[in-house]
Amino acid sequence: MLLAQDIERLLQGVAEMDRPHVVHALHAVPCPFPIDFTDEYLASISIERLRHLLVAVCLHVKMMPPQLTAAQSAAADYAGRSAV
Repeated sequence: MLLAQDIERLLQGVAEMDRPHVVHALHAVPCPFPIDFTDEYLASISIERLRHLLVAVCLHVKMMPPQLTAAQSAAADYAGRSAV
């Protein structure tokens, strides 16, 4: 389940992703329905449209993309070590 702060992190994180990361995330998000966009289609649409698709999928499945989850874990771990 995504809380309000999770949605804010999702939007911010996806906005910072470049095209290859967005496409990879679209393929990596576990989804109960097939995401069967062809590579040609994904290459033809704008980065804004790609980001919109990724956010829509993440909101539907109520999950963060694996890349954002891993990055947040690493950032939290770093912050914890630097605070000591």
